[in-house]
Amino acid sequence: MTSLMVSSWFNLSDMMGYIRYLEMLPSLDNFVSFGSDVIKARADYKQMLFETYRLAMCSDQLGENDRVNGSKLAESMLLNLRGSLDDVCFSFF
Repeated sequence: MTSLMVSSWFNLSDMMGYIRYLEMLPSLDNFVSFGSDVIKARADYKQMLFETYRLAMCSDQLGENDRVNGSKLAESMLLNLRGSLDDVCFSFF
């Protein structure tokens, strides 16, 4: 996996752009699983992943399925990016 593949997902200009990607959980899971070294090295990538999760959990415009997908994304992040999410997760609480 190259950083170009990971960065292609992260080149979104606004938060509403994240909503359509919540349906692409298998792709996001692959990015997090196989591109974890790239994501760990880039704070902006970690922040965008976490913002996607936060949007899925907190948005009034999204439904239960989106929250399930957001939870699956969070699980993948916690398992594959162990120890490197502390700086972005702290802001959620």
